[in-house]
Amino acid sequence: MKSKSFLYVLITFLGYVPLSSCSNDDGNEPDSPNSGKCRISSVNCETVDPDDPDYGWISYYSNFKFDSNGMIESYKEEFSDNDDVYSEHYTYSSNFIRVEDEDGATIVRYNLENGLIATGEDRWGNSWSYIYDNDNHIIKIIDGNRAFSCTWKEGNLISFTMPDNTVMNVSYTNNSNTLSFLPIGGFSMGSDERMLDNILCSEGYFGKMPNNLPSAITGKDDRDQDYANKISYFDFNKYGYPQTLKLDYYYSSQLGYSETYKFEWSN
Repeated sequence: MKSKSFLYVLITFLGYVPLSSCSNDDGNEPDSPNSGKCRISSVNCETVDPDDPDYGWISYYSNFKFDSNGMIESYKEEFSDNDDVYSEHYTYSSNFIRVEDEDGATIVRYNLENGLIATGEDRWGNSWSYIYDNDNHIIKIIDGNRAFSCTWKEGNLISFTMPDNTVMNVSYTNNSNTLSFLPIGGFSMGSDERMLDNILCSEGYFGKMPNNLPSAITGKDDRDQDYANKISYFDFNKYGYPQTLKLDYYYSSQLGYSETYKFEWSN
């Protein structure tokens, strides 16, 4: 299976999220939104290396299925370059949520307290605990003897600190967070990258999401060079959901590579 990078962080959480009215800093404003809601039906991603623009791989995410409560029940992802297919299934209860692979094996189990994920354990025995503030914003994740912390301001996550004390800063557009995601991809760690599950983020099990769509994540990478992930949104539909998203990854002010996502939404 391919490395998911930001692809997993961004795409697999997309679900049945409430509509918020939004504007676009790029001047491509959506039609006046109403009270409709959209579900993600498919995603197409292309990754481009600026040093070799003819190279790229395409991946497809499709067949998102929802249960009778509007929760994501399962999804399938397909990679067109080598015919890889991968799927996961979600089982919900009042005390836990279990995520299974296509063979029915448990990938990770999250335990709930007061409707929020309090602890989690993956199939390799890695375990995590989660701490929230009084507004149900996640402020700390404890992974054994390591701790990750989050700082919030005016309803947005403005920075997160890694166990080595590296601080990553997050800036935002004026767009409401219609995608309902948490821009802390570095927390998707562990053998299955499931310290955070972004589908469950979008459904509120990891507390409140930021109010706005992020525009950049900046800080240092694991080689201590300057890092910036710049995020742009285009082609909002009439309900206020972006149909195109572009990620540009910069290392020491040089563009490393880019990813462009094309979303298809349904009501």
